[in-house]
Amino acid sequence: MVHYFKVTSNPEVADLIEKHGTNDSLFILNLTYFTDIPLTEVGGSSYDAMNTGVRKIIPGLFGQPGLTRSEFIVLSFWADHLGALKVPFLIDHAHTIICARAHRNLTSEFDVRFIRHAASCIEDDLANSDRVLSEYTTKDYDEDVSLDSIYENMLKPYIETAALRETKIKKH
Repeated sequence: MVHYFKVTSNPEVADLIEKHGTNDSLFILNLTYFTDIPLTEVGGSSYDAMNTGVRKIIPGLFGQPGLTRSEFIVLSFWADHLGALKVPFLIDHAHTIICARAHRNLTSEFDVRFIRHAASCIEDDLANSDRVLSEYTTKDYDEDVSLDSIYENMLKPYIETAALRETKIKKH
């Protein structure tokens, strides 16, 4: 007779364990407790710990279960500490999520939030710099990288919500 035990009743923890294993899942969950405090106030090892956590999350972006709340919090927190590298980091990983899950309509709530966060940061960066949208696609994604294509295929579907679409329809 084989005996099984239930590890957790929390679906987020179960998804993390399935994706990353028990040790890495606990590590990622613990990192979320430090995201309310700037890395400089936590101590010297906090940067290394957060960097390690991000490196543990990134391989899971290619898999089927979407981002969990903890992964979203850690990735967003890390991006905010990257300074000038924030937008490229967000674009790269938002693109990974879109390629892995969006075309099959398997995005999680936190996948969509991450993509919206990336789009919002791009909009802020565009407003505060003299860059143009096409400059944000430095990698060759084997796609049309025209300004219209970037907006229509990557940003627009995730920026607009159902309420925004209804408002636009009512205006016309």
